[in-house]
Amino acid sequence: MSTPWIDFRSLRQQVRMIDVLHHYQIEPKVRGEQATALCPLPGHPTRTDGRRRTASLSIHLGKGIFKCFGCQASGNALDFVLLMEGLNRSDPQHVRQAALKLVDWFKLTFDPPPGVEKSANGRVTDAGSASAQQAAKPRCSSTTASSRISTEGMTAPSIGDTQSTTSDSGRQDNSATAEPLQVVVNAPLPFRLEKLDPTHPYLASRGLTPEAIATFGLGFCNRGMLKDRIAIPLHSIEGELVCYAGRIVDDERISDDCPKYLFPGARERDGVRHEFHKSLLLYNAHRLTKPVEHLIVVEGFASVWWLTMCGFSDVVAVMGSSCSEAQGRLISDLVVTGGRITLLPDGDDAGTACAASLFTHITYPHYVRWLRLSGGNQPTDFPPNELAALLE
Repeated sequence: MSTPWIDFRSLRQQVRMIDVLHHYQIEPKVRGEQATALCPLPGHPTRTDGRRRTASLSIHLGKGIFKCFGCQASGNALDFVLLMEGLNRSDPQHVRQAALKLVDWFKLTFDPPPGVEKSANGRVTDAGSASAQQAAKPRCSSTTASSRISTEGMTAPSIGDTQSTTSDSGRQDNSATAEPLQVVVNAPLPFRLEKLDPTHPYLASRGLTPEAIATFGLGFCNRGMLKDRIAIPLHSIEGELVCYAGRIVDDERISDDCPKYLFPGARERDGVRHEFHKSLLLYNAHRLTKPVEHLIVVEGFASVWWLTMCGFSDVVAVMGSSCSEAQGRLISDLVVTGGRITLLPDGDDAGTACAASLFTHITYPHYVRWLRLSGGNQPTDFPPNELAALLE
């Protein structure tokens, strides 16, 4: 008797997301390793306002993962097949059924483990031994089988993609993990930092008023991972606190080991791996009354603080020198159709690169202009009257 052997790790390595899309006759728009397409998934909401559908499905071809910013579905190639076929991702038999489809479509073959023979048709033959019989059982070691993909943002591939095995003596093999970790991206933070000092001299030295400090929830942190840094709360566009970034107050300490800005790394809690992806957020977006007529886009936190104090409240930051595709969509959604978007990055090479990425990823029909600063100037270098003249 033979039974199909599926090595889920090898399956993920062999199957390309672009091939899965082509199987379903989906032709995405490809830019390097990034691709976009209209979402074909069953259950994707249909528009009732008469407006044209937009390409809400984002695919990272290199990582083999996808995310729809309309229906919030996400995952890897196997997840995509499960959703397209109307199967249940939490049912191991459904996962196996989807995997068998991939094996059939792309003629995949796998090397069986020791003690298991593979016939010419790629099936496992019963070698008669207890170890072979154990190995011939359908193995479900893929991340999809037991992990859940967060709807908070694009997910990264889960770690821990093997299941624990037990030898004939009953001892557990310590080289394998019992359960793959669930990966959640940009989940709401279950706590708030207490006892931050809003009167620290660094904040005053940046020209911040007490009102601005209170508005943005800033304060000096004297303990924990953000020790000796200004804690900066970061929120999702819905207003949920996602994490804190930390700005070092002593620039002389900045180095590769001590960056100017510190963002949270991955952490594991209760069997869940939490990850922070700033490329899925816009700083200050949750404070805007959406949509706006005129949106100002800057690089960093300080520019948002300064522009807000100067009377320009509709301002967001990409928190770096580049704009991701997800941020481009968020920016577009914050502005009314035909509204204005002003790009105001720093006046250096990084600012030029930031402007170029913004032009690449901002979509809908808006009037977009780039106020190109010179000489390394930043928005914080301009007094309110000069900013008003620039931005009028």
